[in-house]
Amino acid sequence: MSKPQNGSGAATLRLLLIAGIVALAAGATAYYFHRDMGVALEELRTAKDQDQEMMETLAPEYVRLLAAVNRPKSGESQDDPVTFLGTQFESQGFPRTAFNITRQNPREIGSWREETYVVKLEVGREATSDRKQFLQTLTGIENNHAELRTRSLRLTLDQNDLSAASVDFSAYRRKSSP
Repeated sequence: MSKPQNGSGAATLRLLLIAGIVALAAGATAYYFHRDMGVALEELRTAKDQDQEMMETLAPEYVRLLAAVNRPKSGESQDDPVTFLGTQFESQGFPRTAFNITRQNPREIGSWREETYVVKLEVGREATSDRKQFLQTLTGIENNHAELRTRSLRLTLDQNDLSAASVDFSAYRRKSSP
């Protein structure tokens, strides 16, 4: 039979001691991160509650402000875009004989209806117009009409001045349900 070695008991004890220290360190680390996760989770819940509270109080104010921005200015007709476009071009100094506005056939796109209006401007050779004035007119139309947006723009320039232009405006409206 073999004799027990004196050093093996001490080595086992050291091994158990090291394993215990490692287990204790792993347990302490797990506890630390678990506690931090609890704090972070509580902060997340508090932030979500604050965001929900803020949305409930600010959303109606945002809708009210958005409606005020998109409201037509008094005295302007939002019903007929052809009349609106004519008024806008005349107010910017373009003579009524220089432009022609036509309404195209509407297109159905899913639950939307696209109405297109084409403005053709022919200034003429003797009387040219500044292109900046024309572009300001387009910007004014988009800012003052809730539905009209520039779809395409074709300019003919004579040196630095505008001699002819064609602009397609689109208005998108939801189809009325039967």
